[in-house]
Amino acid sequence: MKAIAEVVSDGGHMLFGTVAELFWVEVDALEGHRSALRERLDVLRNSQTPSDMLTQQLDLLPESARRLRRTRMERQHTLAKCSSEFRELAWRLRQSVSASTSTEAD
Repeated sequence: MKAIAEVVSDGGHMLFGTVAELFWVEVDALEGHRSALRERLDVLRNSQTPSDMLTQQLDLLPESARRLRRTRMERQHTLAKCSSEFRELAWRLRQSVSASTSTEAD
């Protein structure tokens, strides 16, 4: 029974850690969006002509796409790590339950 309690406790810690990690990924993403918006507003203010403004805005698109890809990859990595840890916890839980039931049968 103690082993099962340890697995459940580890699961709680792991889940909390994953949620916290995802929170910081999102905070970083929002900071990046805020920075990009500020940069775009600066471009709008400093543009001399509409074509100059459009050219500068289009030049910023690849950086925006890279930032979005990086954020998506960070989320996927965090969730893949969480999934792997959950599989390990499920295996440990099955081992604990089977050990517990075999002990009770004796």
